[in-house]
Amino acid sequence: MKMRLLLGMAVAVATAWSGGQSRADQYAYGIGDDNRIYQVVVSPTLNSPVGGRVDNSWSTGLNGNWDSNSLALDTNQNRLIFRSPENGGSLYAFDLTNPTDGGASVITGTEDLPAPSASAAFYGGSYWYVENNSNNLVRVDFNANGTYKGVDEMVLNPDDLDASYGFGDIVITSTGLLYGSTGTKFFSVQLGSDSNEPESPFRIVNSNGGNLQLTLGLNGELYGYQHDNSNPNSTDKGWFSINTTDEFGKRTFLGYTTDSSSFRDLADTTVATPEPSTLAICALGGLAMAWRLRRRAVA
Repeated sequence: MKMRLLLGMAVAVATAWSGGQSRADQYAYGIGDDNRIYQVVVSPTLNSPVGGRVDNSWSTGLNGNWDSNSLALDTNQNRLIFRSPENGGSLYAFDLTNPTDGGASVITGTEDLPAPSASAAFYGGSYWYVENNSNNLVRVDFNANGTYKGVDEMVLNPDDLDASYGFGDIVITSTGLLYGSTGTKFFSVQLGSDSNEPESPFRIVNSNGGNLQLTLGLNGELYGYQHDNSNPNSTDKGWFSINTTDEFGKRTFLGYTTDSSSFRDLADTTVATPEPSTLAICALGGLAMAWRLRRRAVA
């Protein structure tokens, strides 16, 4: 009887923690028109956004009239990096270990980076962005402690040196595949394994996947977000899944985020809660062990 009671308690605890979910929550980060950082649940139950519920938000401490952009998640230092014209396009860091209002600070040495930009990604320990309305890809490198190390510029599309791209956003997968969403095009290009410079082919698809803010899911799935405050009755604040295989660039509408400022840019996703299935196993295992020890003590 007592054993059944303990097992029942374990299941109840696990269910309370999991909320009926089979996966851990995935969080994306966005920077709003109001210069706030937003933590958004993009997949509470599955691998697709269901309206992008806002869980937390913090003030960057920057003037709300400045249009901060080019947000990326630095997984090495557990911080967000973004740019703001408030200080000439310098890089700002926002700590995610202990996030606080007004917590953004300039990364020393980044005051004279090539500017402006409206896209960014973090890959290979570096911060990447495209100079807006250009064909120039910029890589900002950091030391092991997160301080600024240097900057390098390269051609984004080596097949068309006269090309010019306005964003939109970029993301880079774990294998170095860069996806870009411009005002009129959706494209991909592979970064080289040695020099990190783009390699051919530069694949462009004219599709309805253009002009979105981009984020990668934990399993490599690609999502987009529509920033368009001028047309709030369309898909402004809408989330999309983006096909990267047979119908490359095709987007499918998923839902809205309605409880935040519109996001000027997105950073990639991360997990902020333990897997509920793991919690259930731990709860059951822990109580079962306690029962065994009690039985031995009584014997």
